[in-house]
Amino acid sequence: MKKDAFVEYDYIGTRDYFAPECFSSNVVSSYVDYWALTVSVMKVYYGFHPIEHASTPRLTKNNILYNSPYYSLRNKPPHTASEQEFFLAFLEKNPDDRPNPPSFSDFAFFSSFTKDDFHIY
Repeated sequence: MKKDAFVEYDYIGTRDYFAPECFSSNVVSSYVDYWALTVSVMKVYYGFHPIEHASTPRLTKNNILYNSPYYSLRNKPPHTASEQEFFLAFLEKNPDDRPNPPSFSDFAFFSSFTKDDFHIY
């Protein structure tokens, strides 16, 4: 078999937390870390992963590349406008359209978790 047939298995890391550009670019920025952190925050906050597909890793990859993060009736607590603004901003598919990483803590949702001596660089 050709190596190309297994491209999706050549990635290192937990694909469920990969930003879209991890699948399509050889060069990525720290923005991918903030994508993963946002997915993690959503998983902790809502109790489920906003993008993964329960069936297969390939479908999770398709969700990352082509689908929006999902919010469902299972959301507990229901999301507010400030939460949705934060989640959608940092889960923007195009990295050029995502806020810069230092602005992460400037969002109303995340600002309640920050302390004076806490800085994001």
